[in-house]
Amino acid sequence: MPIKLVHIADLHAGKTTARTLNRNEDLIKALEEVKNLLKTEMVDYLIIAGDVFDKAIPDADSEHLIYDFLVEVGLTGTKTILIGGNHDSPRKLRNITPWSEKFKIKVFPSFDFNKFIYTDGEAAFVNLPFISERAITELSGTEADAKITYAERIRKLLF
Repeated sequence: MPIKLVHIADLHAGKTTARTLNRNEDLIKALEEVKNLLKTEMVDYLIIAGDVFDKAIPDADSEHLIYDFLVEVGLTGTKTILIGGNHDSPRKLRNITPWSEKFKIKVFPSFDFNKFIYTDGEAAFVNLPFISERAITELSGTEADAKITYAERIRKLLF
């Protein structure tokens, strides 16, 4: 049976322009379109790949916007896979965990060797949250590895 998924990224909830105009109104409209698509197409999975928030400590309105969206998506029957980005605080994304199961949300706030592959029935997802260059150097371990490029370190870490 085919699996339907929708991928979105770089929501940057709480983003302001140079004139301090908050972009959340635009985001609300975009997320409303996503919700409508999920319902009409009966989508199995929504993948949100990084930069959910614009700042590591988002304002309360931006948090409510994202959390309300995640709950509404869960109520459609669509499962959500949320992957942390470089603008996201892993601790902030972990705040979703206590209620995530109820609304079919799987959160990958930071890289974890034991949990970056997620299987759900016949579907399997490889989830790679943002890994800082410092963290990847610590994970790779050797002095020789410290001299290779960031992209090469990621490749070596995964394969």
